[in-house]
Parts: sequence; structure tokens; C-alpha cells
Amino acid sequence: MRFSAGRPRPDPPNCSAGILGKVFFETVYHAVSVVYLQQMIDEKLNNNEKPKSPEADKSAEREAVKGEIAELVDELGERCPDCDGEMTLEAVRAYCENCLSQHESETNTRAFEVDKPETRTYLPDEAYSFLVHVPLGDVEKRLGEIGSERGGVLMTTLLNNERQGTFCGEGGLLLEAPIPEAIKGMSRVDCGGEIADGRMDSVEELQESASTAEYNQIDMKFDGGKVVGVMLKVTPEGKELGDPARNAQLREVAERHGLPIATVEVAPSPMPTELSSITREFADGNSLTTYDIPDGDDRFLRVDIAHGEFYHSPGINTVSRSMTIDQYGQVSQLLAEEQEQKIRTTLGELLEQGDLSEKDQKAVLDGFLPRPE
Repeated sequence: MRFSAGRPRPDPPNCSAGILGKVFFETVYHAVSVVYLQQMIDEKLNNNEKPKSPEADKSAEREAVKGEIAELVDELGERCPDCDGEMTLEAVRAYCENCLSQHESETNTRAFEVDKPETRTYLPDEAYSFLVHVPLGDVEKRLGEIGSERGGVLMTTLLNNERQGTFCGEGGLLLEAPIPEAIKGMSRVDCGGEIADGRMDSVEELQESASTAEYNQIDMKFDGGKVVGVMLKVTPEGKELGDPARNAQLREVAERHGLPIATVEVAPSPMPTELSSITREFADGNSLTTYDIPDGDDRFLRVDIAHGEFYHSPGINTVSRSMTIDQYGQVSQLLAEEQEQKIRTTLGELLEQGDLSEKDQKAVLDGFLPRPE
């Protein structure tokens, strides 16, 4: 099941329809991002773009560049509804400065550092920071895709000793910190799919302390960084966590490519003692309601009900998944009979109270996975 989250990015300043901003980012922003047009002209002539030329040729080139810029400024003036058909050099300079300031601010918001992994155990009271991707299929294949020009986004999690949650509580491939421009979205909570509309929560929000059942999400381009290690998880007693088959693949990949294996000891989180719910509204119009139901000292039940449009369920606008999550963040959607019954009972009570619709109840019951014979 996939969900999306985010917030829309505002139109650029000084242009009511945002038209000028679009033109700038396609033309002027990349051409004159050194603030002053005169500086751009000098750099264009003096840098390594062309061999040094005699002074007469340089003067001719200078005039040609000035002519190109004048034509561009005229075009911008015609496109901008706030400029009365004219766009002065002063306005261009001011706008470029604004663009640069905004770009630097956003870049700084996305920048973070991670530790170089070592083959050893990292304890819960030890400060560390890793960027991890949990591969769902063939680990070797995914290793080859990371660092390539493959399309789409790579979903990762920024992990530290106070926020040890990852997708399904699993280990994975460790990445170097990506260049800020490669980051497509950052969310302090899992979005259930790609992050919509370029949402950028701060690095500080992503690193806030949370239970092992919660994890943040960073969407990045595949060529934004490279794999520098693998990560496995263990309990304080040394018991390995996660899917054994995936862990075996991770070890094989590490041995084959000479990568360090960072073993993270996960501190168990306290389990919910009462029913709780939270609803999140996403920018694409979808919503997600999550119910957490107590189920003992070492696990709880989670029911997600999503409303909207989903690529994996065309024509269906309400979907659900139920799972059990243990104190280390490990997830399983294969529920025991008594766990399914506990969910049915809870849903019945919510229905009687008017806090749940019959349609939502049906979606949950239909979402139970069949138990193996």
C-alpha cells in the first residue's frame, strides 16, 4: 500500500503568477547565478569555457554576450505580468540574489552528515548516525542500482541511537550522505510511498527521539550517493533481528564487495497500553488513519486505513492493512486468529461509537492476509 505526503512549494517571489520564476530557473538562474550580470560576462570570457583570445576578439565576444542578455531581459519583461513589459537589470540582479538566497537556505536544510560505518557493534548509548536503505528484493541488484542513473527515487531512513526505527525493523545497505541536490523529499514520518510535492522536514525533526515502530523517510535520486556498508540489527542479548534471508544476502554482499558490517543493538520500546488513533492528511488529497491496539508487553497491533486514489488499487478508494509490531520495530502482517479477533472487537466498538464507518470496517476485514495452512 502506498501513500504520499508533502506540502506545495510556493510560487517564486516578485512575480504573481510564478511565470517569471519558471523562466528564471530554466534560463537566468543557471546562467547568472553569480548575482551580477557583469560578473557573469567576465567569467564567461575569462574562465575555461573558451581559450584566451586577443583583446579585439574579447571585446567582440563581450558585445555578443551583452546582446544575448539584453534579448533575454526583454523576453522576461514580456513574460512577467508585473513588469509592464520591461525588466530592468536592477530587477534581474535583485531576483537573482533572492533565488540564490532561497537556494542556499534549502540546500542547508537538506544537508546532513553520517558516520563512516565500521565492522563492530553500535550500542544504544553511543552517538552515531547512518543513512540506511532496506532492499525489498535482490540485494546485489539494488547495490548495483545505487549510484547509477536509474530513474525513480530511492527511499532511505536517517538512523541514530535515539531513533532506531527502519522499514519493518530491518537492516539494510548503508549509504554515504547524499549531495543536497539529490534529495527529493524529507519527512519525519513514513509516508507509505514517495514523498509528494517536495516536502522538506528539517534534519532536526528527522532525528527526534521516537519508538522503534516509527521511522523517518528521505527520498533521493539513485545517483545521489554510494553504498559504504551494510547494517544488521540485534537485541541487547545478541539475537539477530529482521528477515534471515535478507540478512544472509547482506552478509554475502558485504563479503563480496569488501564492505564493513555495522551491527546496531536496538533498545526495546515500551508498548502501547491503550487504544490510540491518528489521522494524517496528505497534499494529494489522500488520508491515512492509524489505530494502535495493545496486545501484550512485547508487541501491539496496528491498523492502517487509507482513503484516496492508489496506483496499486485502481477504482478502490479505501484500503487497509493490519500488522503486529514488536518492541524492536519488527513487523508482520501474518496475524494469529486471536489477534484478528481483537481487531474485529475493537472495530465493532468504534463502529458503535460512531468513530468508524462500515466501509472502513469492511476494508480492514478484507485486508487480513490468509494464514498459511
